[in-house]
Amino acid sequence: MDTPIMLTPHDLWNIILAVCGGIVAISAAFAVVLKIIDHFKTPDKLQDKRIEALETEVGTIKDRLDKGDKHFKEQDDWMRNFEGSMKKREKLMIESLQVLIEHSIDQNNVNGLKEQKHKIDAYLLER
Repeated sequence: MDTPIMLTPHDLWNIILAVCGGIVAISAAFAVVLKIIDHFKTPDKLQDKRIEALETEVGTIKDRLDKGDKHFKEQDDWMRNFEGSMKKREKLMIESLQVLIEHSIDQNNVNGLKEQKHKIDAYLLER
């Protein structure tokens, strides 16, 4: 049992080649495993890109809808103010016609005409 281990240069060369071959085999196996893992992750990456694109598009659509809602609210407020103004204008016109008719009938409603003129002037100044 006390035999010495003798290595010839040829044996030493075979050992070095065997170790290098083992390293190459392990690295090739590792590369194959990484390719398999990457292959299974590819759909997730594609899906993540699609989801990100959709989220961006939804954000853009939401911004446009918010701007549209704001615009419609402003238009609605403007229309309500316009309707109120139209009602005042119609009332003023009807009152004016009534005063003119009364004046035409009895030629006696000069104070009513003056008062209605002041109302019209106040309305025009207020507008």
